[in-house]
Amino acid sequence: MVSPLVALGVSTPILAAPMAGGPTTPALVTAAARANSLGFLAGGYRTAGALAEQIA
Repeated sequence: MVSPLVALGVSTPILAAPMAGGPTTPALVTAAARANSLGFLAGGYRTAGALAEQIA
């Protein structure tokens, strides 16, 4: 059985967890992805429109 992280191409077992309130930015998520890891964008305190703007 292949690990889900391996199946996604993640070679570094580090996750950039979402930190609601501002610390997690698209730049942090991008940096995690460029390091072959996973990043998550916090959206709990954002409106759908604000989150969509950040994702874009």
